[in-house]
Amino acid sequence: MDKTEINNRFIQAINSLLQDKGLTKTSIASSLGIKPAKFSEILNNRMNAGTDTIAKFASDKRVQPMIKSVKSI
Repeated sequence: MDKTEINNRFIQAINSLLQDKGLTKTSIASSLGIKPAKFSEILNNRMNAGTDTIAKFASDKRVQPMIKSVKSI
């Protein structure tokens, strides 16, 4: 899996949270410890998510159920 695939999966997971959980981009960016502008760059494929950002995202309690369902596929 290359950086592009990893970034695309990250974006898909974020979009799922935005739709399914009703979260805002600003609240997710804040919980990841990044500025909304940088988060927007990641979501628009102009920048890749860093490993630290992905690690924070994966450890977020709101994301845990989603990760478990993906692992079972």
